[in-house]
Amino acid sequence: MAAKPKLKQEEDRIQGEIIDLLKVSAIPDLLYFSVPNGGRRAWKTAVAMKDTGQLEGMTDLVLIHPLSLIAHCMEVKTKDGSLSKAQRKIRDLCKELGIPWAVVRSRDEAQDQLTKWGMLRVRNAVPA
Repeated sequence: MAAKPKLKQEEDRIQGEIIDLLKVSAIPDLLYFSVPNGGRRAWKTAVAMKDTGQLEGMTDLVLIHPLSLIAHCMEVKTKDGSLSKAQRKIRDLCKELGIPWAVVRSRDEAQDQLTKWGMLRVRNAVPA
């Protein structure tokens, strides 16, 4: 089931705020990237993406700590957003494999989680 456009726009806004936070406050050499699984696209593009390894339910952001080289997965949701079945499956697999996974619903929640994961220069984190 595709996300409603308004909810997706809100998730995109939150995710953009998280990226802005990372741009100014991430520890040196933190590798982070988005996983463009969502959104509307042409049928042929969707098939090509699936054929080349798109993983349904993968988190919105993946972050790799430069010291531990451990990947961390972050799912961005709105205040009332819920995980899809595929997203719950990814969450459970990450937990089973010992991969840190979190769902965040705001920039502030993301900042708290990123701080716990040791990915932000805390004294340089910018207020919302």
